Amino acid sequence: MKSHRKIKTILLLIGLSFGITSYSQTKNVIKPYIKNPGYWQFKGKPTLLIGGTDNDNLFQNINLKTQLDSLKDAGGNYVRNTMSDRDPGDKRAFFRNIDGKYDLSKWNDVYWEKFENLLKLASEREIIVQIEIWDRFDHSRDNWLTDPYNPGNNINYTFD
Repeated sequence: MKSHRKIKTILLLIGLSFGITSYSQTKNVIKPYIKNPGYWQFKGKPTLLIGGTDNDNLFQNINLKTQLDSLKDAGGNYVRNTMSDRDPGDKRAFFRNIDGKYDLSKWNDVYWEKFENLLKLASEREIIVQIEIWDRFDHSRDNWLTDPYNPGNNINYTFD
């Protein structure tokens, strides 16, 4: 999938979650319950969100399908997914050049394919995905040393 198409898909998902489109286009998404906005509704029915996984950046998990199947089998319908890349073996969102530096103007397609796979598998199981764009722990402490945003690790800007 092309990077610009991925961005449009993510923006569409964000737009749907905020109810920007018409009701007829959003009746199958989660939103505040019409009769009591202190609760959620999904597909027009009040919904209790139940979730739990072994990783906050589930899309990077090698056991993703097993995690989602276990959650569904236990009666769960919700996961929190942080777009994190701090764990060993995780893919980074940005393209890494042959010299080991990141290019912040180019995406790493593998990272976004993993995210798209999470959304597809969750949708097939009617599991709602909460998307957190980043986690501060990805860009601080020891993680900062290898972080793409660290000027020493990218070709886009310097410490100056």
